Amino acid sequence: MNNQQSKIVLKDGRQLTYCDQGNPQGKQVLLLHGTPGYSIFWNKLPGFAEACEHFRFITVDRRGYGTSDYKKDHTFLNYVDDIDELMNHLQVDRTIVMGVSGGGPYALACGYKIPERVKQVVIVSSAGPSGVKEIEDSISSTNRIVYKIARNLPWLMNLNMRLLISWQTKNPTKFIQKMSYKLSGPDKEVINRRDVQEIMKDIYLNSYQKTWKGYARDVILQANDWGFDLSQIKPKVIIFQANEDTSSPPAVGDYFSQVIPNSQLFRYDNAGHLWHFLHLREILNKIKC
Repeated sequence: MNNQQSKIVLKDGRQLTYCDQGNPQGKQVLLLHGTPGYSIFWNKLPGFAEACEHFRFITVDRRGYGTSDYKKDHTFLNYVDDIDELMNHLQVDRTIVMGVSGGGPYALACGYKIPERVKQVVIVSSAGPSGVKEIEDSISSTNRIVYKIARNLPWLMNLNMRLLISWQTKNPTKFIQKMSYKLSGPDKEVINRRDVQEIMKDIYLNSYQKTWKGYARDVILQANDWGFDLSQIKPKVIIFQANEDTSSPPAVGDYFSQVIPNSQLFRYDNAGHLWHFLHLREILNKIKC
């Protein structure tokens, strides 16, 4: 397994960092990390190394994460231009696009904007759109407050995220301990594992190498109108939804499956937001066929 990062300079002069690894003849999957995250995060997950025998994985540092440059007018839709350029650079015509957590909306935006280049969209524990009553009613009170601030006081959200990132990077162990209170039972079991804590610490220490702005912008984008119509997504969308996810509750998966025409929903009991950390093999087996 090769975890050597590469970089390209995009048309507007920004740098995009990515990693191309696995079987060159295998099924191609472009992986979009969550909020926060970076391209090498995937290599830490159980089952990833074995999956490289069967898949070609293209992982990226999304805008403002890792060592990829931020874009001032960044949106879900114009981010797809970065993916389009990267695919041209790698001479990839079509690929599966998979996003986890905060990477979910970006994967969906790819399916919407460049359907001719997307074989399939896969979203795992994805963030859900704002303004949907069923989703708003079911998200945690903490997330409800965060989204309200992001919608109405973006300057305050930027300040809040800078403080949060400072805490995450200065003492990630303590941050993980403090954040555990809001997790569901299954997620508490996952976060108490030493290997998972090491993955989380790695994410916090490597996601903000250039700036905090990607993280803050993600939250603001998630809290506002996404800028595209989910019902117009043409490629098939596979939805993985954990039934005890307090960050992306079951109402999110239900909504996606109702609105996106060509979609398939898989729901999992006794599973929370961090379910994918330990079940990557199961997810990949569903899309291998």
